Amino acid sequence: MLTSRRFRLSLLRLPLSFCSLLISLLLSACGGGDDEMDSDPEPTQTAAIILPGAISDQGWNQMGYLGLEKIGKETGAEIRFAENVPAANWDRVARSFAEEGVDVLILHGLEFTEIAEKYAPQFPDTHFIVNNSIRPLDDKNLTSIEIRTWEASFLAGILAGQMTESGICGAVGGNDYPLFIAQAEGYRLGARSANPEAKTQIVFTGSNFDTIKAKEAAQAQIESGADIIWQLANSAGLGVIEACREAGVDVFGWGIDQRHVAPEVVITTQKVDVGAACAEVGIQILQGTFEGGSVSFGVESEAAGLGEYREDVPQEYRDVVEKWRQAIADGLIEIPLMKTRDASEGLEPLSLP
Repeated sequence: MLTSRRFRLSLLRLPLSFCSLLISLLLSACGGGDDEMDSDPEPTQTAAIILPGAISDQGWNQMGYLGLEKIGKETGAEIRFAENVPAANWDRVARSFAEEGVDVLILHGLEFTEIAEKYAPQFPDTHFIVNNSIRPLDDKNLTSIEIRTWEASFLAGILAGQMTESGICGAVGGNDYPLFIAQAEGYRLGARSANPEAKTQIVFTGSNFDTIKAKEAAQAQIESGADIIWQLANSAGLGVIEACREAGVDVFGWGIDQRHVAPEVVITTQKVDVGAACAEVGIQILQGTFEGGSVSFGVESEAAGLGEYREDVPQEYRDVVEKWRQAIADGLIEIPLMKTRDASEGLEPLSLP
């Protein structure tokens, strides 16, 4: 469903004589000079986003929409969005927005990369932004935004490795996209770096929307001994949180702050604020200050890291996480990007400098 805040007043169907009379009356009321007629208002800028899920999913899609809202508030641009768009319609909806002449079109997810590359040359007046593109995009009207999410998931692993009492950390993902795998592997490497004896179980359900599958996967990990679970399954992640709430097992939120979903078990949220990132870029584009190129945000920024902690998370654990975050931000430690399953298994645990 396309949603727009644009309203039009059309005189095309009114009789010509009436239109002439109306224009004469307007000129008389305004003083009738040519100068007034020449001072047309500035055309309204527009920004739009295409979302594969709902703006109320308390995760990935809601983040994107909040970013769009910020663009509108900061620039006065008219905003439009399409939510719950199935994959079969992505191409058509993207083309539709571009044909309408939107100034900025945000494609919310790596799945849109090829669509952006297809239409950017055809619609040079629309600036295409791809959030979490599968590769850097750098053209006059084509920009990719990368959130180095694997750095943030590594920090989640550092916390999990300290928090676990059973020595078993769980991880439930939705679709096994390369960047989802990279985050799961980053989490496992982080857990082992904090606790070399920790074991991490990782499972992908194959769906970012099936909460039942996600819940069952989490329950299976809990039954096998996991006492802390990381999740990345978009809206399906709520099923993981529900399983942990029922079992009294600690769990990580993902994306935006999810502590309110189950405050008794959500220990913190892996912050991936792509909304803030795309808002920053979108505002610069509309204000004419964007320098171009692909853009990357890591734990040195507010776009990635860990959010607020549950009150009972020990301060000493928080301090350790902060030491790792600062070392990564300063470039003293590089967290590898591991896009294949079990890639972290062959790596030695990392250590602080």
